[in-house]
Amino acid sequence: MTGYLTQGSKPADETELGQNEIVLRIPNEEVKSIFKTAIVEWFNESVKTTDRKALFEAVWNGDAGKAAQEISNILFTTISYHDYKESYYHAFMAGLFAGAGYIVESNYEHGTGRPDVVIKDKKKRRAVIIETKHAASEEKLAAECENAVRQIIDRRYALGLEKGYKRVLSY
Repeated sequence: MTGYLTQGSKPADETELGQNEIVLRIPNEEVKSIFKTAIVEWFNESVKTTDRKALFEAVWNGDAGKAAQEISNILFTTISYHDYKESYYHAFMAGLFAGAGYIVESNYEHGTGRPDVVIKDKKKRRAVIIETKHAASEEKLAAECENAVRQIIDRRYALGLEKGYKRVLSY
């Protein structure tokens, strides 16, 4: 009602809307900027109060199962599982690590492509490559994970990182 959101039309790739559901959109760049600032501030404050030590230990130790559980725990307390697009999780992961003081690169060129997120810990000379994927269903999740791994390998994302870092992990 104040002009911060306006009714929009349903994007072609979205599922059907339920009864009593409508699409809202941000009407212009100025309002979009306000939303981004407010959301980033809220997210940063929310994450600051969350203990991420177990997540960082799991990621740096190569414990994918534990890392997944810790990410799920953080997601449960900060956002909705309805926020399901690949770019959302890409930004979420970047924010978790950037807020903890790590060097975070989002879509920077590495190898022959641009991994979603590269996290660097220069003090301990270690790095993590994260490639996020969206799976339309739980049944397709394993295949999308395989696609992400294949993309990391095929596009040689670790190339160059291996020179300066003792350990490079990929997720």
